[in-house]
Amino acid sequence: MGRQKLLGMTFDDFEQKITDQLDRMLGGGFQSARDIATITVNRRPHGYACAFNSLFAYEIARQRRGRVAIVNSDAGWNA
Repeated sequence: MGRQKLLGMTFDDFEQKITDQLDRMLGGGFQSARDIATITVNRRPHGYACAFNSLFAYEIARQRRGRVAIVNSDAGWNA
């Protein structure tokens, strides 16, 4: 049932739920409309890491933004 629900959601549904949760969790000076540049939605039932691609500057993704940091395989572009 959970997978069907996820597959039936539109990107707008995901965006609304993600921004609502982050606004409520982070509060304070965080504003999703101002602080989120991009949202990527993967509908796969498992996680994965992309292979390195020189077109993407993953070094930027590794940089800490306040209390937010991207780590592990997502920061290294390597499973």
